[in-house]
Amino acid sequence: MLFRLTETLRPVAGVKPLEPVPPHENPLLDWSAHLFRAGRSPLILLCHTQTLLATVLPGDGITGEKRLRERLLGGVRASLEAHGGDPSRLPDLLPAAPTIRFAKSLNRSVTGSLNELIRIAVGWLAEGRIPTPELSDTLNSTLLSALAPNKATGYGKPREAFAALLIEARSGSTEPP
Repeated sequence: MLFRLTETLRPVAGVKPLEPVPPHENPLLDWSAHLFRAGRSPLILLCHTQTLLATVLPGDGITGEKRLRERLLGGVRASLEAHGGDPSRLPDLLPAAPTIRFAKSLNRSVTGSLNELIRIAVGWLAEGRIPTPELSDTLNSTLLSALAPNKATGYGKPREAFAALLIEARSGSTEPP
């Protein structure tokens, strides 16, 4: 499993400087994480790197790599359970004891999309429009240009992109959509 950390999150968790690495051979196991604040609360935006499926996690109490790994892995499991359908299929999608590596962000497109999702999240939280637990659902319905299936469409939604990736993964193909 690969977690790509932004330079905002990496030092908070005490993770040493990171190297860039190519996408994980299994696209379901490549995730990106960014630390942000909403008011006084630190939060972590955890997104599937390819589809930008988002989960917002509490960012407090991250005192080292071990806690960060636990928090991020819990977020991935929650995302897969919420968006992967049948929880009994979770072992097929996520190994029981995955090897976890940290790396730099994949590219500026992913980082820019994370920043856009954070701007949206902070806006919704600041206005009190939506509680934090429901924020992930709102973010996963956001139109993002990075997810456009083709130039004519122009935009795509994380929830739909992730659903398409799951269909491919379950059919045995691990190639990106």
